[in-house]
Amino acid sequence: MPNDIVIWKKWEKWEQGKRIRPRLAVVLDYLWYQGDCKAFLDGLHKTYSRNESSSGDFYFFLSPAFKKVFQGRHPFQTITLVAMAKKKDNKSQDVPINFAYLPMTVSEWERLSTGFPGYKANAFTATYGSGSLKEFRNKVGDPKNALRHFLSIKLRDMPELGITAVNYDLESPWCFPVTIGGNYHQIQRPEKREGGELPNRDWYLKYGEGEYGNPTGLQ
Repeated sequence: MPNDIVIWKKWEKWEQGKRIRPRLAVVLDYLWYQGDCKAFLDGLHKTYSRNESSSGDFYFFLSPAFKKVFQGRHPFQTITLVAMAKKKDNKSQDVPINFAYLPMTVSEWERLSTGFPGYKANAFTATYGSGSLKEFRNKVGDPKNALRHFLSIKLRDMPELGITAVNYDLESPWCFPVTIGGNYHQIQRPEKREGGELPNRDWYLKYGEGEYGNPTGLQ
């Protein structure tokens, strides 16, 4: 798994008069962990921009296995980077947390560009609005001081594959922790431990750039 062809089932299970729909987010996690079908190849990378006050893009590549399952496309509608950070004026551990959000719209089709650093290939883009990155950074401060970062991905239907709101729960977002590299120039999902879904602590410590500097906090 995954095979060249994946059949998306039409579910007909009912419980207490309601149709039971499997969450597409769970399917995507299963494909990632158990099917060796990671969505993002080498994470998300920020394109060059003159300043944080303008709009901009992160670009990403779909893994070959993911492309086979989704026929060269993806089920992503929006991608939001979420940061949890302690308020800047308080050093105590027991303080309210700032939540910062960077919402991005995702291109439906690949774009050919030579502007992706180190690449000259087709890529999808996740675009944030003018001023949104600056506002996000002002709330978080230094990314190394953030307690955690996550991606929250809103999913969309793909009726040509049989992925519809009738058959699958598309309202539940696909959420997972990520590490940040290069001052918000790269976003990556950590690797899991062999044989389970727990994060690989060694991977966190090597690539987390201080974000997970306390290994006792990773159980």
